[in-house]
Amino acid sequence: DMRGVMRPLFERLGLCEPRPTAGSVHVLWIAPIERETKFHFAPWGDAFYPAGAIINSVPGLPQLLGVKPALARLHVRCLRRMGLGPLDSPSRAGERCQFTRRAFAVGKGRLEGVYRQFRRFNLETAGEQTGTDDPSRPAPHRIWISKPKRGYNAVGIHVHSLPAAALETDAATLAWLTQRIPEGEFVLQDYVMNPMLFRGHKFDVRVWAVVLSIDPLRVHMLGTGIPKVSMFKFSNEPAFTKNPCMHYLMPGSADCFYTRKDPQRMRELLLPKRGEYPTSTTNAYWFDNITPKGEEFWRTVAWRSLERALVEVLLLAREQMIHVDHAIKARGARYKRIFFLSPDLVLDQRGRAYLVEINTNGYMIGNLHKEFFPLKKEQAAVGSFTGASGFPLQHHYRDDLAAATTSFCQRTFPPRGCPPSVELELREMVHEQIHSSRQWYRLFPRSSTSHVYRTFADSPQFAECLTPLDKLFAQWLAQGGWLPVHTVNATTGVFSINGQKAVYENRRRKGLGLTHGDDTTKHDHWNL
Repeated sequence: DMRGVMRPLFERLGLCEPRPTAGSVHVLWIAPIERETKFHFAPWGDAFYPAGAIINSVPGLPQLLGVKPALARLHVRCLRRMGLGPLDSPSRAGERCQFTRRAFAVGKGRLEGVYRQFRRFNLETAGEQTGTDDPSRPAPHRIWISKPKRGYNAVGIHVHSLPAAALETDAATLAWLTQRIPEGEFVLQDYVMNPMLFRGHKFDVRVWAVVLSIDPLRVHMLGTGIPKVSMFKFSNEPAFTKNPCMHYLMPGSADCFYTRKDPQRMRELLLPKRGEYPTSTTNAYWFDNITPKGEEFWRTVAWRSLERALVEVLLLAREQMIHVDHAIKARGARYKRIFFLSPDLVLDQRGRAYLVEINTNGYMIGNLHKEFFPLKKEQAAVGSFTGASGFPLQHHYRDDLAAATTSFCQRTFPPRGCPPSVELELREMVHEQIHSSRQWYRLFPRSSTSHVYRTFADSPQFAECLTPLDKLFAQWLAQGGWLPVHTVNATTGVFSINGQKAVYENRRRKGLGLTHGDDTTKHDHWNL
């Protein structure tokens, strides 16, 4: 939460909480701001942030990522980009458009326009649910999960078994939906029936990511997932469909742990105090107990799929709001907009990751359940790489970095080089990397030769999602980028730079971050 997690985090960085009457702040971490006028300075809006300030809001992202129908809308947008219709099998898009499962907007009194589409989609993709490509051998039933459009904390979620008989006619499908969809607005989503398992239990993985820039897109991600594991052994048989503790309450409520009736004896408690509950996805206990098992499969298949899913959905969302980012920069605003994301994903037996939802409320898990999620140090690391403390190690390498970015820009765009704003963005990316620790790393941009970048650059339909600045930053990284000679500790981060002990120069935010000096450093609206 904001007071229990973020306040002490910033206090440890040496920041002071302002009085309520303070006119402005250098770091603003509140519930996401949704009104666009709150990002523009007068006369276009009513915002004011000092140069170099950081706010944890990006205009448009809460609406494009955080509401329940958001992923379904982006999924349809992706299919259309690939030349497919919303009812076509996503498998026809190849590696693209696999970041989530198909979903439909439903509600009592709103089924007339949906039930035929719902039936058609189920019939055309039946073979995929059996793990084969043969639609003549459909599974005996299919699982769908309904979620209230404005729900939270798993309230109002239901899991439904869709038998083959309900797909025999349009009337049968309509009757099935009518019996199961109550009053209100819901998202009805296809369920992963063959998930990866941990010791036979279904799990979701929560990941943490921070959007540090929209254009160029810069995202840092925590290198370990946060496992949320069911207390019941998994089965996709119809008899277990109505057990929320098996399918979506993970780790679960007290009912899941102790009181829920369990005639089939599927409950198996994985308790932290006995060392049975996994608290990381980067250790041998995790690698040895997932199915499919092994570190290589997790790192090279599952985790890479998770990375691609997150980048893909961010690229699709960005193209709908990038014009706002450009407008803010063109009007001379010099503050940094970041956004904290907590996506939940489920993985199937092939290691393919599907986004379930993206939490955009700005909250971290905190320390309320630290026996399951011991993440206090990982939380504290967020303040450093976002720049909240002013990148206090930069005094070790500032001049060399400036020379490196100037040289790169002059080679790339002779003879004038890059606008000052572009050089500052390059330097900001280096500062963010040097100040990362506790398994946080840069997810995007990557080198133009990396698997994450090539996944999109090599796709004709997605290459246009990459902006000129995305491509420039990938080129910088492909040419080696620039980092000072440094040594890294796996926990505390950089501890020596250029052969000297890393000394934190505590200068707060003034003159640091994206300001770096005089008025020539404003963000020019630049077209490469």
